[in-house]
Amino acid sequence: MYIYGGLQILSGILGDFHRINLNPKNGKFEWHDVPLRAGSPTPGPRAKHSMVCYRNRIYLFGGICSSTEYSNKLFCYDIASQQWQELQPKNQPMPYVDSFGCVLVGTKMVVLCGYNGVKGQFLNDVFEYDIESNTLTALYEDKESDKSDSKAIVDVRACSPSQLFSRQ
Repeated sequence: MYIYGGLQILSGILGDFHRINLNPKNGKFEWHDVPLRAGSPTPGPRAKHSMVCYRNRIYLFGGICSSTEYSNKLFCYDIASQQWQELQPKNQPMPYVDSFGCVLVGTKMVVLCGYNGVKGQFLNDVFEYDIESNTLTALYEDKESDKSDSKAIVDVRACSPSQLFSRQ
């Protein structure tokens, strides 16, 4: 399991990168720093983001970089080359979002709901980033979420993919 960044009350937003083997042969769980090739760019401090793993690469998206800086950046860490690379979808920029649900479905990273700190809005939107084609598709954009007092209506913990697009 890989963990990047996070928020520590005394230290603030972190930019460290660690891994742990959840099936150790010796029975001891040990954290290790993830190696980075010298000169490789990093996502920097990050909290309230998400990561998925696909074909020995880790995709990190969104989150916050400070209390006033929000991110729409997408990064890829190649485990073999030990390098981060910033990705930009060919067809449109990624949305600014933090505190969102994220899951890998086949070759697609699906981003569910969250909060847009730039606009100060809760989101009901569903986006799909296709890793293979490097494209972003809006599967559902809730026009009601343009209102600053909008509340998210989708509880991603309690719904199946077929329920995501139902209005209640």
